[in-house]
Amino acid sequence: MKKFKLFLDPFDSREKWLNKIAQSGFRLRSVDLLSTIYDFQKTDENYYYKVQYIGYMSNKERLNYQQFLDEMGYRYFNLQLNLGQFSFGRVKIRPYAKGTGMIATSPGMINKEILIIESKKGETDFELFTSRESELENLRLKRRSFIYILALVIGAAFWIFGPFKPEILTNIKQIMWIVVLSLLGIYSIYFIYILSKKISNLK
Repeated sequence: MKKFKLFLDPFDSREKWLNKIAQSGFRLRSVDLLSTIYDFQKTDENYYYKVQYIGYMSNKERLNYQQFLDEMGYRYFNLQLNLGQFSFGRVKIRPYAKGTGMIATSPGMINKEILIIESKKGETDFELFTSRESELENLRLKRRSFIYILALVIGAAFWIFGPFKPEILTNIKQIMWIVVLSLLGIYSIYFIYILSKKISNLK
């Protein structure tokens, strides 16, 4: 069974949707390269899914983490996020990440910013974070990526509509830019608010 799905919220909404389908007796088999088509197979076993953001990791950290998941018997899928990145060929700079995670390459971390992790153990036995501090750190790093996107949106708005506005822009193009930047800005602010609320509640 194949399903096409887009998510406004690439984390919580995707996780809830996957688990709803799993409760109906299906197991995720594969996800396409664009992370939009999900292939499921009928199963008699019970599966549970967690969606984790790992876009702040270096490729070495990702490989070590996935090796840990292999050793624990978990199955996982890499998905793309592709938000807030500067690209130079097959190299991407991610200022919101930390350390060597600020540089992503292909092969490497490009298009591998999200993990879907599958477990047979069930919800009560399946925890991604072993402490409140590690979960807080993950939420802060996730929020940082959206803060960076918002900063890019504000910078782009000043460049396009400020005193240095390029004269080649037509009115139609300006309207298109307003719509795109407004949507990105609202999108970023929404997730900054949601993640800040989660951080506050966890504290």
